[in-house]
Amino acid sequence: MKETCRIHAEVFSSAEVLHGPVVLADRKFAALVFDPADASTQSVTAAAQAMRDKGATALTISADGKETTALPVPGVGHPLLMPLVQIIAFYRFTETLARHLGENADAPAGLNKVTETI
Repeated sequence: MKETCRIHAEVFSSAEVLHGPVVLADRKFAALVFDPADASTQSVTAAAQAMRDKGATALTISADGKETTALPVPGVGHPLLMPLVQIIAFYRFTETLARHLGENADAPAGLNKVTETI
């Protein structure tokens, strides 16, 4: 998302969000929240709600079908499969956002897709 859309993006667990980064949440802040559909769903939901309570937009990638689900994914019947369907939704969202922002997701400006390590 950083490279293809040229926007600042960070990754945090729900515990990390509630430990610090939640203070950044306000009306100018947006979060894309991956609901794991497992025992940690409650803490992820709490982190997303904490951001919403501060005025931020928290969009969820989830199979729960609730109003706060921004990128719905199909239920897969097992929590270990959920990340696979979520990442497909995330990549489609990122490509669409890049195009909307006038960026080329297949050839990000200033980025080589192939690197050489010596």
